[in-house]
Amino acid sequence: MVPNTFEAYRLDYSMKKIDMLVTYVTRMKKQNSNKFVSMSEVAGSSYSDGVIATGFRLDLTPFHFGTINYYAKDTMNIFYLDTNLKGSFTTGIDYQIRTQLSSQRSIGDENIGEFKTWHWGVSVVSSWKNIVLNLKYTITGDNAAIRSPWGGRPHYNSLMVLDFDRAGEQSSGLTISYGLGGWKLPALSMSMNYAVGRNAHDKNGVDLDEEDEFDITLDYRPTSTRLKGLWIRLRYAEANRGGQHARDFRAIINYDINLL
Repeated sequence: MVPNTFEAYRLDYSMKKIDMLVTYVTRMKKQNSNKFVSMSEVAGSSYSDGVIATGFRLDLTPFHFGTINYYAKDTMNIFYLDTNLKGSFTTGIDYQIRTQLSSQRSIGDENIGEFKTWHWGVSVVSSWKNIVLNLKYTITGDNAAIRSPWGGRPHYNSLMVLDFDRAGEQSSGLTISYGLGGWKLPALSMSMNYAVGRNAHDKNGVDLDEEDEFDITLDYRPTSTRLKGLWIRLRYAEANRGGQHARDFRAIINYDINLL
């Protein structure tokens, strides 16, 4: 659970309704490594190049729109776009309708092989008092699975163990989050995730087994001044793919320290 670490140069520009960025990411140190290597090498290339990232976000409240593009010379190009529409009903129920689209393809000398694929997803979020309900659906292109050499996947149904982004895969998911403030436990909250994926196939077109995963997360964030900055997270997952079964348990302790 140690994060990936990056070496980068970044330029940001913000106005009232728009944020823009240009970044050149030179090197990366993976979670299980003690040295930095070039971004292209992390992706599997024999070249030592960085990644150019350009993006912007537009605020047209209640509608938000954002996009970012990652360019790795002679390796791959990743384009990502998301939208978010927020609103509320007179009954006190808030909602969000979110969509995401990503496209990946090899470019130039194609040092990590030739590929081209895409991913699309939609998420409908509804909240009332201490309860948040999130319904999700995603689909991945038939040509190839989604690649993610530099970090997490921009995928609504990417859970603790499975990512549900194999070639041709369609996944449906449900997330329920609940804050325990109504039980006089304001420091505690919990969430449950379930997703199932089907219709995936390998590079030869052979059908792959269906898969599903159930996750539960418990968060403790004390509200007292003495323990401010403490965050304890307990997570458990059960994943199934065909006849294979896996369990995953994680305990994470975070504590913010003000050094200034």
